Amino acid sequence: MYTPTGNGPHPGIVLAQHIPVGHTGVENDIFTLKTAERYAENGYAVAVPFIFHWWPKTEGIQIKRDAFRDDWTGLDLRATFDYLADQDDVDGSRIGIVGH
Repeated sequence: MYTPTGNGPHPGIVLAQHIPVGHTGVENDIFTLKTAERYAENGYAVAVPFIFHWWPKTEGIQIKRDAFRDDWTGLDLRATFDYLADQDDVDGSRIGIVGH
């Protein structure tokens, strides 16, 4: 979760990770984390879900590609959206979902 400075409520962004690194853990996805920081610096509250939690982090990317399910991703994005909307400093009526 990345939060901007200043008083809210702030608009929110659910920021989905990208491949090839994100599947090994959001902490390894420097591009996504830096992108979240830039959004926060520009006034957005940002939450980054780990959408590959359905598999062990050490599992190969091809296994994850072959078994990937949109309905699972939908659940993760919805849970993250709901989490953001529940924050006191986030405007729950101004939340978007961004993938890159």
